[in-house]
Amino acid sequence: MDDSQKIRFGLKWTAIAMFSTQLLRFATTIVLARLLVPEFFGLVAMANTTIHIITVLREFGLGSAYIQRRIQGEEDTRLAANTTFYVLSGINAVMFAAAWILAPWAAAFFKEPELADVFRVLILSLILDSAITTAGVVLQKELEFGKFAVSEFVGRLVFSLVSISLAALGFGVWSLVFGQLGSQIVRAAILLWLSGWRPALVFSRQIARELFSFGKYLWGFSILSAIGNSLDRIVIGRWLGSGTLGVYSLALNLSKLPSTQISRMINRITFPALSRIQDDKPALRRVFRKTLEHVAPISLPVGLALSATADVLIVTLYGQNWAGAAPILQILALYGAAVSVSGLTGPIFKAIGKPDVLLYTSALHHSFLVVLLILLARHGVVAIAWAVLIPLLVSSGIAFVLIVRYLELRARDVLGPLARSGGASLFMFACIRAAISTSDAFLLPSWIQLIAGIGAGAVSYLMASLLTNRTVLYEMAVSLRQVMLARGKLL
Repeated sequence: MDDSQKIRFGLKWTAIAMFSTQLLRFATTIVLARLLVPEFFGLVAMANTTIHIITVLREFGLGSAYIQRRIQGEEDTRLAANTTFYVLSGINAVMFAAAWILAPWAAAFFKEPELADVFRVLILSLILDSAITTAGVVLQKELEFGKFAVSEFVGRLVFSLVSISLAALGFGVWSLVFGQLGSQIVRAAILLWLSGWRPALVFSRQIARELFSFGKYLWGFSILSAIGNSLDRIVIGRWLGSGTLGVYSLALNLSKLPSTQISRMINRITFPALSRIQDDKPALRRVFRKTLEHVAPISLPVGLALSATADVLIVTLYGQNWAGAAPILQILALYGAAVSVSGLTGPIFKAIGKPDVLLYTSALHHSFLVVLLILLARHGVVAIAWAVLIPLLVSSGIAFVLIVRYLELRARDVLGPLARSGGASLFMFACIRAAISTSDAFLLPSWIQLIAGIGAGAVSYLMASLLTNRTVLYEMAVSLRQVMLARGKLL
C-alpha cells in the first residue's frame, strides 16, 4: 500500500473512531453530570491540570522528534524507538516520585484536602505513559493512524463503562478516577499489540542527542502551552472553588469536543505525512492550502453553532444546575473554532524543521494571556473565558503570517478560505439565534428551541456555502468518497 492510500485509509478510521469517541464522551458526560455534583468534576480537573503540566515537562518533544526524523533503515528505526522509550521511562520515574511527594502541596494550594489522594492515584498513569507514547509514535510514523485511533476509542469505552458503573454505585469522585486509570491501562495494552513494538535492551546516545536537539524547542513550547493552558483552571480552582471550576471545565470540554478532535486529526495525520515531503516546498504549499480549504468549512460553523445554542444546549442536556456554563461556553466555543483552524500551522513548522517558531509564538501568546488574566480575573469566570480567547486570536494571526512567509504563499490563500467559511458561519449564527428567540417567544420547551436552532443553522449554512464555497464543497465530497472507499488492514 502506497503512502497516499495509507493516509486515506488511516484518515477514514481516524475520523470514524474520533467521531465515535466524542459521541461516547458526550453521552458519558451527560450521564455523569446527572449522577455526580460539579465539585467532583472540579477535583478531577484540578488533578488533571497538575498532571498535564507534569507530563509535558517530561516529554522534551521526543515523540515529535522521532516522527520528524528521517528514516535510515529498519534497524535504525527500531533503535530510535527503544531510545525514546528508555529516555521517557527515566524521566517519568523522576516525575512520578516528585509528584507523589508534592501531592499534599497541590491539595493545600487548591484548598481541597481530598485532592492529594485523587492526585496520587491518577499519577499512576505516568507508569504507563512511556509505553503509550512510544508505541503511539511508532504507529504514526508508519502512517498507521487507524490503529492508533482504535486504541483511543476502546480506552474511552472503558472509561465510560467503569465511571458510569461506579458512579451509579455511589463511588463519587472515585468513579471518575478509576475510569480514567482503567482507560490508560487498556490503551497501553492495545497500542503495544497493534504497533508490534516491544521494548528491547538497546540504546543509542547519538540518537538521543538528535532527538533532544529537535525536541528542545518543542519541549519549551509544550511547557508554555501546558502551564498557559492550565492557568485559567488554576486561577478558578484556587480563588473561585471546585464548584465553579467544575462548571467551567464542563464548558471548556464541550468547546473542545469538535475542535480538539479536528486539531488532533490534523496533527496526527499531516505531521508524519508532511515530514516525508519536508524538502518539497511546492508540495507543502499544496497540502497546506487544501487542508485549510477543507478544515475551515467544518471548524468555523461548528464553533459558532455551539456558541449560538449554548444557553438551550446546557439546560436541555445537563439540567438547570449547570446553567452557569452557558455564558462560558458561548465564548469558549469560539476559542475551540480558533484552535482547530490555527492547528494547521503547527505540523508545518515541525515538518520543515522550525519548531523554534512554535516556541516564540507560544511565548508571546502566554505572556499576553497572563496579563489578561491578571486584569480580568477579578471580574469573574466569564471574563476569564475572554482572557483565554483573545490571546489565541492574536497568536494565530501571527502564525498564519509566518506560514505565508515561509511557504511563499499569497495572503489570499489564507484569507480567502477563512472569509468564505466565516461569512457563511456568521449568517448561520444569526439564523440560529433568530430561531431560538422565536421559539422562546412562544414559550416552547428548551429541547424544542435547541432542535429549531440546529435545524435553522444547518439549512442556512448549507445555503450560504453553496453560494460562496460551492467548489470547495464539491472537492470535499470527492475527497470524502475517496477516503471512505480506501482499503487497508486495520488489525
